[in-house]
Amino acid sequence: MLELLISVIGLGLASTLSPVILAISVSLLTGKENESENGSNKPLGRLIAFTLGGVVVAVAIALAGAEAWNGALSLSKTAHAYARQLDFALALALLAFGVWEALPLFRKTADSEKAKKEKRQARIASSGALALFAIGFLVNATNFDAVLFNLAAVREIAAASISDATEIALIGVADFFFLAPCLLPLFVYVAAPKQTKQVLAPVGRAMQKYGAWLVPAIFIVFGLYLFTKI
Repeated sequence: MLELLISVIGLGLASTLSPVILAISVSLLTGKENESENGSNKPLGRLIAFTLGGVVVAVAIALAGAEAWNGALSLSKTAHAYARQLDFALALALLAFGVWEALPLFRKTADSEKAKKEKRQARIASSGALALFAIGFLVNATNFDAVLFNLAAVREIAAASISDATEIALIGVADFFFLAPCLLPLFVYVAAPKQTKQVLAPVGRAMQKYGAWLVPAIFIVFGLYLFTKI
């Protein structure tokens, strides 16, 4: 159980390293487009709409993982004969993404690429609630690093011999980490709305600085670990 918990927390922490989603979340809370005509702020509802898109992705991953590895949330409740092949495919995907994520470390990011990211974040921050829900879904669904880490955590949980209640609770822990780039700004804003940007700016910088090395390393290490269990 302790080994499982360590795996879930480790993979969960890796899935939080999404500086782009964190930056979007912060911009939704602190951007000028949140100002209404009467001067009041409406950022919380905008971030919640964006976060709900991510929640849909997290639920979809949990259901898909449970179905693939016969977890508590499986609809068929039938062990699949191809579970070992899925383990192999997941391990291979983790290794491949680890190598892919490591490649940019050996080249300098162009200033034009950074400018494009900033413009894209500004456009997203000016979207309406329904659009933000759709964007939240798309951004999280295409955040392949976090999706793979979360799926790997669901696999570990579903394949373990634990009670259904414990399994669902652990999936909740993994999903909390998956959604942390949205939830952390939300919690900080509720506690100290005026200090949100100042508090979270160092977090974003740390994600960019250390995540660039940690993400590929965790991909490769866990991919190799999963290969040993096949």
